[in-house]
Amino acid sequence: MDGLERQQFIREQRERAEREAKEAREALTQRLLSQPLEDPLQRWKREADESDRQREAARAQLRREEREAERARGADWWAAVDAHIERRLAEHQEQFAELAKASAEFSDKVLQALDRLARFFKPSTD
Repeated sequence: MDGLERQQFIREQRERAEREAKEAREALTQRLLSQPLEDPLQRWKREADESDRQREAARAQLRREEREAERARGADWWAAVDAHIERRLAEHQEQFAELAKASAEFSDKVLQALDRLARFFKPSTD
């Protein structure tokens, strides 16, 4: 490529770049002109409504998380209550088993003593 061709190439590229930039500017201008300007009050109301919706969604999410945490605490509480009841029932069963055993032993001792007394007072057949 000699100097003249090079200058021609650079000029063509510059013209193409300028033409594309001009077309892009015109397209952007048309798009901006076709969109009506928003009234500042309407914009403020729209942004406030959007902000309100976002805050309400965040509050709803927080309430959901609090309910889930409460359910988890409730489940833990019920598990603790169940464990306590089971422990106390096991203690009572153990105490009743001991009482039954002691009652049986006492009954056996009383019966043995009554048998000895009965033999003592039994008239002899001599």
